Amino acid sequence: MTQLNALMAAYEFDLVVAIPSVLSVLLALVAIGAFVRMRRVLRALPALEERIAAQSHSLSLLTDTTESCFKALSMQLQFMQSQNVLRSAPRPAAPAVKARRTSKDKAANVGAARRREAISALEAQNIASVAAKPVNGDSQAASLASTFLA
Repeated sequence: MTQLNALMAAYEFDLVVAIPSVLSVLLALVAIGAFVRMRRVLRALPALEERIAAQSHSLSLLTDTTESCFKALSMQLQFMQSQNVLRSAPRPAAPAVKARRTSKDKAANVGAARRREAISALEAQNIASVAAKPVNGDSQAASLASTFLA
């Protein structure tokens, strides 16, 4: 403490002047830090403004397209409504009630008969192709071929 008193007396160190000067240095350091940070933020601002402008343009284009679509739909609906009012279309006749088919009628169906013929022809071709191939290999392959042939 004696050295501090000697130092204060030699250099005329006064606490009334020292405290505000230290605080002003600290405040200057804080201001410099804030300035550097603000400068970084301001450098990023043009890119941010560019992105916002692009999104704004996209949104306005989407809005215009949607409005024109709704306008076209409205005009088409009005046109269709006016056409229906001008000419009265007859109502479609109610479908006649069909009688239930019996099993004989179902058998007479030409489409079903053609399908049955096609399926039987395919089965005959598959059986003929399997029977024509010689069975090579173990007894398991032979048993599989005999299962399909039976």
